[in-house]
Amino acid sequence: MRITFRAFLILLLLAAILLGCSSSNEEVLEAPTSPYKGFTYPSPDGRYIAEIRSEPSIYDPGAMLVFTLYDEQGEPIDTAVTGEIQDVFWSTTGTAVYWFDNNRFLLTGRYVVDVRGGTVDLEPIWKEALSGCEYIERWQTCISKDAKRFAVRLEGQGLVDEISKSMLGILILNTDTCEIEERHEFVASSRAVSLYGLSDIVFDSERRLYHKLDIFNGNQIGRIENGKEDVFMSDAGILSASPDGRYLIVYEGTLYSVDTPCKVLLFDTEQNTSVYLNGRKEESVNQKRFYWLKDNVFIVSDNCEPVYSVYRIQDWAVRKIGTVELGLGVEWVRYVDGYIEDFRYDGGPAYADFVKDYVRLKLD
Repeated sequence: MRITFRAFLILLLLAAILLGCSSSNEEVLEAPTSPYKGFTYPSPDGRYIAEIRSEPSIYDPGAMLVFTLYDEQGEPIDTAVTGEIQDVFWSTTGTAVYWFDNNRFLLTGRYVVDVRGGTVDLEPIWKEALSGCEYIERWQTCISKDAKRFAVRLEGQGLVDEISKSMLGILILNTDTCEIEERHEFVASSRAVSLYGLSDIVFDSERRLYHKLDIFNGNQIGRIENGKEDVFMSDAGILSASPDGRYLIVYEGTLYSVDTPCKVLLFDTEQNTSVYLNGRKEESVNQKRFYWLKDNVFIVSDNCEPVYSVYRIQDWAVRKIGTVELGLGVEWVRYVDGYIEDFRYDGGPAYADFVKDYVRLKLD
């Protein structure tokens, strides 16, 4: 059968279209697969997997978060904290597990777990470090980029001269020994406004520590460097921090309530420079959600909407490069092999369960 040159070109075009569609579909379908239902944190050498998942309780329609440690064969390892864990969303902002090395990790900021055996509960150490503290209400933890130190911001209650008092402290501990290297106590104010899910404490790439300071009529961002304290920014708070600690997203303004409009800016801790996001427009930051996909790429949702704007920092410019739809109820997000992996409420009654999902997002 004789094929004209024109027919040959048409056949080539059809083949190219079919191949293009096939490769596109394959790309979309190549989502990461995992035998684990929950959010997982592998050890640096990949031998162990720490997992946090949900198991709806028989007695409670709400979700119960459960922690399990697995060996390289996928078999569970019993630890002193295997099972239900609490306060995980107040104590972490996307990282419930920090691995110190191949054998030891920090769980929800409170427990140091050794896969070879042995678990240290840090709460007694915290109480002893805060003078007169009777119980810890809330804490949040971060780890330095060299994994040599970790810090915890503590909010507690205690008696001082037989008077009930709110307490606020920052402890910096050695990851090898869990011994306290620095202790800083501040005056706490019950009038300060707190927002859910913020990065109240973070190390930058130079091991400077930034933290939320409660004051009588608002918030400040404090900074600790070489054991010395100072106020980094007044009438401000940290909304989020890049994984490498270089960039801080902060709100600027006094929060008289969670819905007080504020300006939002991005601060570069290495260059000591900042730029406003969304111009100088004032907006409520209570319903904003910031998640980092890379050290220079983050996504933002307004009013807890399912559509997130994607921003990239490059050559000291912040550019919106697209949008992505993740759904509602997202708690943790990370970027894995070209996909956004998110851990969210599934929308059932009374937050019935958590699910893990993957959404394709190609980043160059």
